[in-house]
Amino acid sequence: MLKWIAAVCLSMVALSCTSFYLQESALCLLLFGYATCPILVSVSPTIRKWRLTTLLWRAGAVASALLAVVWLASVVALVRIPYGKGKAVGVGKGSLIAYSGLSIDGTPLTFDAQWGWSGITAGQFATCTAVWGPRTTAKSQFWAIWPMLVGVALPSVTLFFLIPKRIPPGHCQTCGYDLTGNVSGRCPECGTPIGGTR
Repeated sequence: MLKWIAAVCLSMVALSCTSFYLQESALCLLLFGYATCPILVSVSPTIRKWRLTTLLWRAGAVASALLAVVWLASVVALVRIPYGKGKAVGVGKGSLIAYSGLSIDGTPLTFDAQWGWSGITAGQFATCTAVWGPRTTAKSQFWAIWPMLVGVALPSVTLFFLIPKRIPPGHCQTCGYDLTGNVSGRCPECGTPIGGTR
């Protein structure tokens, strides 16, 4: 019961963090779906045993680690990487940034990396637009990284504790005690009959 309550509470925190991305419907749906996984796993023993649940936990752990690295990089650097004509992506000051048009100073978008500690920052949600002529604009859209990080990390941690750990053969399937050489027919640790647990 305690695991179920913890799963619901952590999922609600994760859901509230992902609600910052309501404007980006695809990202929001993806994060909302992942944040509800611990609730489903805690309620259903069948879902708890699915391999997909373990796969989701592992993918969430990798995504959490990557988001943490990106957030740390955004605190110590401002990086812009062009990927098409008039488009670029970047990180800086705790945010993911999408650029389009020209850069804010009116020059074409090129690779740019500026190093410097900007302090621990939560990032921002904003859109900046500068007009340089009738058809020339610069637009930068900022998305804070921390809600994504919390929205992925909390369900991952919760799933880790909810997914039952596999007990290898030759161990008690109730408590995990190593039964090598046991001839008594019962687990000496918990008393479970060995024949009924294999």
